[in-house]
Amino acid sequence: MNVGTILQLSFENVAGHISNLDIVRTLIDDVSEECSSIQEAVTMLETKIDDAEVTLVTDIRILINEIRHRTREKSS
Repeated sequence: MNVGTILQLSFENVAGHISNLDIVRTLIDDVSEECSSIQEAVTMLETKIDDAEVTLVTDIRILINEIRHRTREKSS
């Protein structure tokens, strides 16, 4: 599964828990275009936390946790 697919599936799983859907969707698009690995994508998302307001930080953390969960599940 490629990075974009994993990011999209992770987003779909947690969308009900995210407040800033449009912003997170845009982040996913940007990360998908720029990153070639999941670790690189997670690192890029983590850098976005530094500049984000509180609810967006929470949304990004929710997404990162789901990405990690999904990738652990696939490797098992």
